[in-house]
Amino acid sequence: MDNKIHKAGGLLDQYNLLGAIIDSPWATRLDHKVARHVIDRYYPKHGNGRASLRYL
Repeated sequence: MDNKIHKAGGLLDQYNLLGAIIDSPWATRLDHKVARHVIDRYYPKHGNGRASLRYL
């Protein structure tokens, strides 16, 4: 068993979130670009929280 504690917002979480957005049928190229910036700037600071429209 791996004794490492999983930290929310880590690299694997960011990768999985971006993959889910890319694979979703509703996401456009613009959604992919916005998601990349949200993940890069917001996700490591706030984890799995919601970003406000003002922030976006």
